[in-house]
Amino acid sequence: MVRVHPINGRRALYVSPTYTRFIEGLPMGESKAILDYLYLHLQRPEHAARHRWAPGDLLIGDNRTVGHHATAHKHASGGPSRATLRGTARTG
Repeated sequence: MVRVHPINGRRALYVSPTYTRFIEGLPMGESKAILDYLYLHLQRPEHAARHRWAPGDLLIGDNRTVGHHATAHKHASGGPSRATLRGTARTG
């Protein structure tokens, strides 16, 4: 659950309600309680950034340390495109 950024060495929690099912080594009840707390914490407004797309916009994010949640978007040209670069091996 802790991931070390390969460039700056900083540690980050790497959890997702979609992919993280439990915390290995903990009883299921305790694991669920901790994960539920973390998921609620991640959803707090002070941890979010919103962007209203406009023609010519470019956003760059580092998925190694930034959670994201896409919302529906409507754009005259059909919407933004997404490119994903090959990542690095996980360390931690």
